[in-house]
Amino acid sequence: MLFLDLSLIIAEILTLLACFFSFMLIVQHLKNYNDPPIQRYVVRILWMVPIYAIDSLLSLNYKRYSLFFDMIKDCYEAYVLYCFFALLVGYLGGRSKLEELLDYKDAQAHAQFQSEQQELNTNQIKLISSQNYLQHHFFPLCCLSPFIPNKNFFRICKALILQFVLIKPITALLAIILDHFNLYDEGHYHTNRGYLYITIIENISVSLSLYFLILFYQVTQKDLAPFKPVPKFLCVKTIVFFCFWQGVLLDLLVKFNLLKPEGEFTVQIVASSVQDFLICVEMFILSILHNFVFAVIPSNEYSQFKNLQSLCDLEDFRALCNEEVKVNPILSNIKDIVNQSDVIQDTKEVFRPSIIREKLS
Repeated sequence: MLFLDLSLIIAEILTLLACFFSFMLIVQHLKNYNDPPIQRYVVRILWMVPIYAIDSLLSLNYKRYSLFFDMIKDCYEAYVLYCFFALLVGYLGGRSKLEELLDYKDAQAHAQFQSEQQELNTNQIKLISSQNYLQHHFFPLCCLSPFIPNKNFFRICKALILQFVLIKPITALLAIILDHFNLYDEGHYHTNRGYLYITIIENISVSLSLYFLILFYQVTQKDLAPFKPVPKFLCVKTIVFFCFWQGVLLDLLVKFNLLKPEGEFTVQIVASSVQDFLICVEMFILSILHNFVFAVIPSNEYSQFKNLQSLCDLEDFRALCNEEVKVNPILSNIKDIVNQSDVIQDTKEVFRPSIIREKLS
C-alpha cells in the first residue's frame, strides 16, 4: 500500500506540472492567435495533455470508475487524430486549395506520362510511371494497387480518419453498458464477453485512421516540409502508440499472473492503475516537448514568419510584408476553438450519400 500511496503522490505532482506547462502554452497561443485556421487545431491538440493527465489521475483516485474515465480519454484520442489531419490540411491552405493542389498534381502526372509515352517503349513507361507518378501503399496494405492521388483521395482519407471519431464514442459507451451487466470483462478475451469484440473493432478502426493519416502525409510530404509536421505527428502518435501497447503489455502480465491483486483491488484494477500512472508520467514529458514542437509565434514576428513559410508571388509577398496582424480578444479566440461546426460540417460532407457514391464510383 505504501507503493500505491507513493505512486499516487508522484502522479499528482506530475499531473500538476503537466497541466501548468500546457495551460501556459495554450494561453500564449490564445494571446497570439494570429492564424485561426491553424491554431484552433493546435490548441485542441494541446488540450490532450491536461485531459489525459487529469483523467488518469482521477482513475487512480477512483479506481472503480476508471472505465468511465477511460471513455473520455479514448474519445478525445480519436478527436485529436482528426484535429491533426485538419491541421495538415490547414498548413496546405485549406480544403479548396488542397483539392486544387491534388488536381494539379494529377493533371501534371498524366500530362508528363503522355509526353514520355511518345518517346519510350512500354516497359520503360511502366518503370518511370511507377517511380514518378504513382503513390504506393505501405505495409500492411502494400498488396493494393498503386494510385495517382487526386481530390477524391483527400475525401477518402478524411472519411477513414473521421470514422474513428464516430466509432470510438459508440464502442466506449457500449463498454460501459456491458460492464454494468457484467458482460464486458475487461482484460479477458472470452468469446462470450464484449471486451474481445470491442477491442477488435477499435483496433481495426484506429489502424485505418492512422494508416490513412500517414498515407496522406506521404502524398503531401514535399508541400508540408516547410511546416515540419513530423515532430508534431510523433507527439500525437506517441500518445496513441504508448497507450495501446502499454495496455497490451499489462494484459499479458495479467494473463501470465505477473501482476497480483492489491488488497481490495482486483488484478484488473491494479493493471489499470499502472497504466494510468504511466500516462501521468508521459503527459509530463509531453507537456515539455509541446513547448518546442507547437511553439508560439509572437504577433510582432508573425508576418515575417509567413513571408518565409508561404510560397507567394511577388504581389502577395509585398502585401504580406505590409499586413498588420489583427489581435482578437482571448474570449473570442476561445469561442473559435470550442466551436465544433467544422467537425460537424466535415462529417456531414464526408458521409453524405451522394459523396459516398462518388467515392465508390
